Amino acid sequence: MPNPSRIDTIQTAHGRHIDRAAQDFGDHEGMGTPRITRWITQFDDADIPLAVRILQEIKYYSTENIRAMVHSLVGLTSHHFAQIDQNKILFIPIGLPFEGSSIIARALRDEIRDARRIKQMAELERLEPGTFDALVFLEDFSGTGGTLKSWWDNVESIVLPRNVPFAIALLVLNHRAREIVERFANIICIDELDETFNVVSPSSRSFTITEKQKMLFFSLTLYVI
Repeated sequence: MPNPSRIDTIQTAHGRHIDRAAQDFGDHEGMGTPRITRWITQFDDADIPLAVRILQEIKYYSTENIRAMVHSLVGLTSHHFAQIDQNKILFIPIGLPFEGSSIIARALRDEIRDARRIKQMAELERLEPGTFDALVFLEDFSGTGGTLKSWWDNVESIVLPRNVPFAIALLVLNHRAREIVERFANIICIDELDETFNVVSPSSRSFTITEKQKMLFFSLTLYVI
């Protein structure tokens, strides 16, 4: 159990930053000041300022952010398929019902106001030719491209015979994933993260080399927030 007096000391010294993080992450279930403070208590006293800075560097996408990004994604999709009847573009979540792509699909219903244009992968096989003129496969994030490549290996034999243009639409794309995904699909994305967003990479200037080494060690020994 964390020492209550130590928790008080941490909250006194860094309460403003902890409260700000709790506000930023607030729509994530169970996230709040107590949980974030407990996470910080895992660090040695000398490393607590580093822990607070890590919190400040986290790029978190709230529900409000996601809805705004979905709105932009619809606009980019319309532009990408500008020569196609927009009512004949289908959106298909890549993941399972409880995964991030389905969260996007729920926000998408409010944008396009036509749930019939949002299908599951299993439904695609049953649709008659001419029912649609383009396909947009939805995903929230791709870090390395590996998961999308595995997905494509499983669905390629279903998608290609449809003989219509298609694209993978993502809210967030890590730069490392682009080269992999572009081998089999066009990409539409809202936020692309370059090497500088990897805080332990040489390109990042957010932390010193010593701090990066500590962070790599922490990633193996601490429980996540």
